[in-house]
Amino acid sequence: MANKLAIINLLLITLTIVAFLLIYLPCYSENDEKFVNAAAFGDIKGIESKLKNVNDINVKAYEGWTALTKATENRHIEMVIFLLNHGADINKEGAGNFTPIYWAAFNGDVKIVKLLIERGADINHKCAKCRLPIEIARIRGHQEIVEILSALQTTK
Repeated sequence: MANKLAIINLLLITLTIVAFLLIYLPCYSENDEKFVNAAAFGDIKGIESKLKNVNDINVKAYEGWTALTKATENRHIEMVIFLLNHGADINKEGAGNFTPIYWAAFNGDVKIVKLLIERGADINHKCAKCRLPIEIARIRGHQEIVEILSALQTTK
């Protein structure tokens, strides 16, 4: 009887672990990873060739990065433009639940902030674990971005 209980316990633990892995670990393919990496490095030619191998331009790869959040974080404006022109979701949260406008404000990248705003980025998006883009720009001392975002908030 003790053996049967031990086996049942082991099966329950195994099923719990498998369920956890299926629910909480991201599912991404090697192609998704290569796609996001090409964006991270600003490799336009590389991403053009990899675009046909992903099902969704907004795919999340390792640690939840999207191509657009990674390109924005790494300040590759040409890549940001390319991805937006090919349908990337401007407000899609990536790793850490941060959106592209958050990363642009974090980095103090005025050109990318302006581009994202022109393309419809939600400047009032606040993820569960972070601040508004204007708040992070203020904390990091990016006054020009604070002014841009502040002017938009007062006109709405």
